[in-house]
Amino acid sequence: MTDLQPPDYPEGTEESPPFWTPWRILYAIIALIVIITFLAYILWPLLISLTQPPPPPPPTEPLPRV
Repeated sequence: MTDLQPPDYPEGTEESPPFWTPWRILYAIIALIVIITFLAYILWPLLISLTQPPPPPPPTEPLPRV
């Protein structure tokens, strides 16, 4: 049978830098704020129109007296 062993890595390998650096966190927060602002700008008229009651009916002219 063959023995399964993990591959040998050279001793001097460096780990990759972390993905979430402080600048990337800042950029992600700014991007989220921009996206939420854009969606609110686009969807706000729809939200207002859905929550408003229907307009009152137009006034009718009074009937003439007989």
